[in-house]
Amino acid sequence: MDKNKNNLNEFIILDLETIGLDKEVGKIIEIAALRVKDWEIVDEYVQLVNPEMKVPRVTTNLTGIRNADVKDQPMIQNCLGAFLEFIGDKPLVGHNLISFDKPFIEFNCKRYGFAPKISNSAFDTLELSIFLLPELRKHKLEYLYKYLVSGNVKQTHRAKDDCEMTLAVLKELKNVRDKKWEGNWITHVGEIVKEEGWTWADFILEREETLDLGKKIESYLPIENYLETLDWSRLKKINKEEQQTENGGEQKTKETKKKEYVKINSDEIKKVFDVNGKAGSLKAVLGKQYEYRKQQEDMALAVANGINNNKNLVVEAPTGCGKSLGYLIPAVCWSLKNNNLPVVVSTYTNALQDQLYESDFKLVDQIYDVDVKITVAKGRDHYVCIRKFKKYIEDIFQEEEHLSFAGAERFSPKLFSAFLANWIIKNKANNCDLDRFPFWLKNKSADFNKSKINSTRDSCQHRFCEHYNKCFVNRLKLATRESNVIVTNHSLVFSDPWDNPSLFSVLPNNFKVLVIDEAINIEDAATNASTETYSRNEFAYLVKDFFDNTHPKKGFLRRIENHLKTVGDQTLFNRVKNIENTSDQLLANSQTLFNILQNEARGRKLEYDDREEIFPDFLSAVKAPLENIAVLLGSLMAFLDTVHKLYCDRNQSGFCQEVKTFYLNFAAYANFLAVLGELNKNDFIFYRVINAGLDDLSLNYCHKHIGKYLDKNLYGKDLKSIIFTSATLSYNNNFDFINKIWGLNFISKERLEYMRLPYLFDYEKQCALILVSELPNRDRDNTESNQRVFYPETAAFLHNLMLANSGSALLIFTNKKDAGIFGELMVGGLEENNIPLYSTERSRDLRIMSGNKSSIVEEFKESIESCLIGTAGLREGINVPGPSLEMVVIVKLPFAVPSDPINRNRQMIYGGFNGYSLPHCIFNIKQAFGRLIRTKDDSGFVFIVDARIKSYFDAIKNNLPEKLQIKNLSLDDFEEFNKFLNKTKGMVDRVERVIKNF
Repeated sequence: MDKNKNNLNEFIILDLETIGLDKEVGKIIEIAALRVKDWEIVDEYVQLVNPEMKVPRVTTNLTGIRNADVKDQPMIQNCLGAFLEFIGDKPLVGHNLISFDKPFIEFNCKRYGFAPKISNSAFDTLELSIFLLPELRKHKLEYLYKYLVSGNVKQTHRAKDDCEMTLAVLKELKNVRDKKWEGNWITHVGEIVKEEGWTWADFILEREETLDLGKKIESYLPIENYLETLDWSRLKKINKEEQQTENGGEQKTKETKKKEYVKINSDEIKKVFDVNGKAGSLKAVLGKQYEYRKQQEDMALAVANGINNNKNLVVEAPTGCGKSLGYLIPAVCWSLKNNNLPVVVSTYTNALQDQLYESDFKLVDQIYDVDVKITVAKGRDHYVCIRKFKKYIEDIFQEEEHLSFAGAERFSPKLFSAFLANWIIKNKANNCDLDRFPFWLKNKSADFNKSKINSTRDSCQHRFCEHYNKCFVNRLKLATRESNVIVTNHSLVFSDPWDNPSLFSVLPNNFKVLVIDEAINIEDAATNASTETYSRNEFAYLVKDFFDNTHPKKGFLRRIENHLKTVGDQTLFNRVKNIENTSDQLLANSQTLFNILQNEARGRKLEYDDREEIFPDFLSAVKAPLENIAVLLGSLMAFLDTVHKLYCDRNQSGFCQEVKTFYLNFAAYANFLAVLGELNKNDFIFYRVINAGLDDLSLNYCHKHIGKYLDKNLYGKDLKSIIFTSATLSYNNNFDFINKIWGLNFISKERLEYMRLPYLFDYEKQCALILVSELPNRDRDNTESNQRVFYPETAAFLHNLMLANSGSALLIFTNKKDAGIFGELMVGGLEENNIPLYSTERSRDLRIMSGNKSSIVEEFKESIESCLIGTAGLREGINVPGPSLEMVVIVKLPFAVPSDPINRNRQMIYGGFNGYSLPHCIFNIKQAFGRLIRTKDDSGFVFIVDARIKSYFDAIKNNLPEKLQIKNLSLDDFEEFNKFLNKTKGMVDRVERVIKNF
């Protein structure tokens, strides 16, 4: 390798501004290249580029570049020569350079006859930042600049500014590199990345002595040497019940006996809400920012009363009430009074978990004059297993094939493993939560998925694991048992065996108070938690992990064979060949099964995953492969059971644990087939899923009666109090619907109370609901002739409405296809009127800025007069106060798909369409409605656009704020309405004026 090629004494920093992110259809509108020598800028090439198209408003908002700026500039083909001459053969540095800027330039070079590949060595600061600072949640350039350099970043992205920020960030990353690392860790990973040809390797090792790695594979990435050893006595204490259960059967512990708990004094709660700012109050902590809300105090007192009196409480807390503090304050108060017994708070979304951990809890912590501890806990499969990681690394370093890195968009397996190990070392503080694993880094591997390194209940060796006292799940278990508040998710609460200590749960078995926030999602969460799946791909991974005839030297069966050879068991050894054939037949029959399913779907264009119910005639069509799979699974299980009985009854080695794990995994599929065979005799909904790309298929079943599942997995457990809360829980001013669906009737009436907090906002003055029913309806079959009318006429209406309000609107569609079609139909007219269009659904239209929900919502929030389109995900978790959002438009009533198997079965159980689907639709409307008014200063309009609206008017009206103004808008009045809407924009009493005149 040319040593000068990776020399950073002199280099070029490169950044592009583009229209769109796809190099094949996107356009470059600015190039900036700064020559840096001895870490100082000595020359520059900065050039605006004529894209030969109008610059979209979303691009102008992002970059500040307008049409007038590029109108008289040269086109890209006339800029490339000067640019290539400027960079010469100097190394290139840039943020996301390898995945974005360099491919963009190379594509245009190829298009216009220049050398198609830029041979300069490429240094991507995104890669370097993830390597040096893997503990950060974000690695965008602006975020790194704020974190490392300064809190001030320019609002618009210009290429030269980004180059200068990149240089400033790189200088700070150099300082991070020079800080003390643990032991020889940077040298361990540095030697590997150098061996794999990573361009930053010499930079990383610049001040480090090389390490003689020797021949042992384990010496490459010995993460266990850099992990703190847990206190064995604390581990032993929390696992005492597990040991008792294993040694002496089921044991009764002190916690299961009747116990008197210290009650919360209501005066202590009232003190927190004291408006005079006494010590220990929210006013004292927040000062002038504190806004007293009676609803919040009433909720806190009700929660305290419920906990004191062993009650379960359902609280509907409308938007703005501050429900998080309404339950956190009494929860923490109770925990502190009762020897720090933990309270579990369950959420449905990660966004609320982050809010609780990073914002709300910090307020509570300041109120109480003690160290209040909080832990975020997820299921064990979210965390890294050290033993599985080391096995993963071992397999990589044993591979004879060597894949070079050399600036490619994919990492070699060894290079990826070095990044992965480094991420683990730097994220041990949060127990290596794989949800925090950078998506960018995951995509650098061709075949990585978390199942290769995550902890599972079946694969865990518990106290027999050599890494037990450094285990991340054990760290989490210690933290949860020493916390006042544990924040988790609904799925873990419903599925974790926390009341059975013998099953090694993540949650402690001594918590007595559970708060379920975002409770409106309980049905979906419980359905997902109770769903069993037979996936074609996952099953193939399992079988090939056991034995793969394309890699006969790999697979667990080879380890069994070697073990049998070592112990001299010729009888079982001779069966191995038969087991190989059994594995091959198992895979073949599974493929046959799913080929039948896939053939059924061929010829259909699937825009999204297709879910279809399975009926008895399906079993007849696939009878042969299903029966074969069941028999073959039985053969594998019998073989593994024999191995386990002969060699593992008193042996808990890693080998024996894997024997058990494979047995349990195969048994799970056998049980799935047994349940499927009783299709007509059980209480499940069976369906198959074919995903849109046809690259995976699955058979699934879930509970019909979700209330029965919740009774077994929640209500029947030894809890003192469960608090259910959400902004939307009632239907027709009562809780009968959720009682029916959630099975709350399984809870005794004496232990169940309800509370509906009044609305905080003045909806009569702040908001109005406008109903539009005269536009064409989409027919059930969505015929081509119907589409020719429905889409253009509805799009024209929406377009004119957006112009009248100058954007500031959120448009929610019932499916991705509609969001895409309407976006493309509207964007041209919106562009002409300088209204940017954002979308949470991917679009190849360069005039629409699309991306993930969180980033796109942030862009929309900053844009003021723009439009955001999307689907159901925008109904919750969106907080856009102020003038950026003045209008929410619901296009088509948000009913579930009638043919969906879960929806269809539960309709039959819970009172048909009116008893099940309509209430869910109303909940969806109320959630969308809640996006509009976030503060007392907000105002605006909610539109529902659907020809069927008159049929459901009463249901909608009865479930929205009582004094809310509701108006039907005729298309004859639409033009005048829009004029008045535009005329009154910005007026304090705008809603009242519009309603009065129409």
